[in-house]
Amino acid sequence: MQTEQRRRATTEKVIGDSSPPLQAAAGSFAQGNAACGGNGELLSCGYETSATNDQLLNVFVTSVGPNPERSECEAIMRRTATTGSVAGAKIRAVAIYQV
Repeated sequence: MQTEQRRRATTEKVIGDSSPPLQAAAGSFAQGNAACGGNGELLSCGYETSATNDQLLNVFVTSVGPNPERSECEAIMRRTATTGSVAGAKIRAVAIYQV
C-alpha cells in the first residue's frame, strides 16, 4: 500500500501599503488594503496605524475585514469631528493567508 505524503499548510502575513494621510476635516476617511495576489485563502484581517496622539483625536477605525470577493483585507478609519484634530494619521491593512 502506497500512501501520499500530505503537504502541511502554511500561513503568510501580508502587510499592505500605508494609506494617504487622514485629513483633519470631520467625515474624512483613509483606507488601507492588503492582498496576497490570488495565492491562498484569506484567513484573517487586521490593521496597524501610524499616528501621534493628536492625529488620532476624533478618529475611529470603522471597518476591518475582507472585501466582498474575500481576495483582500480592507481597513478604514474615519474622523468624527474637527475640534482639536490634526491631519496625518495613516492606516494599513494586515492579511493572513493560508498558502
